[in-house]
Amino acid sequence: MQVIVLINNLILFMILAWSSTLLAAEDWLVLNPQEKNVFIAIDQSSVVQNSGKVIFWERVEFERPEEKDEVSGRMIKYKRVQRVMDCAAKTQGVLRGSTFGENNKLIEAIILDAEKIEMRPIMEGSVGQLQFDMMCKQSKN
Repeated sequence: MQVIVLINNLILFMILAWSSTLLAAEDWLVLNPQEKNVFIAIDQSSVVQNSGKVIFWERVEFERPEEKDEVSGRMIKYKRVQRVMDCAAKTQGVLRGSTFGENNKLIEAIILDAEKIEMRPIMEGSVGQLQFDMMCKQSKN
């Protein structure tokens, strides 16, 4: 039992340490400033381009949370997602992400192995399309 508690505490510490390094040098560009309840932003300082792929952090924050986490029952205040986009294939996937409730309380954190990343098509007219246009245009320059 003590080993399980120790492992859980170690995992929580690693997530907190990982999250705190993310907060260190952020440069958020809001993609939808006209929206009233939700804003979506890209951390411009996190953009990494390599072999036709672009990796970056995204933040989705709700002024008035409307979505409830099914497991915890807590309202979701914001999400941080590290995305990967394949510019040639026009697809995107999630490398890792965290969901937070009120008062910045962590609800869930995931990290995917490279082989488990599900690349999905980017839909026309979506925020993903806006991100794709911005990120993949940069990768060509």
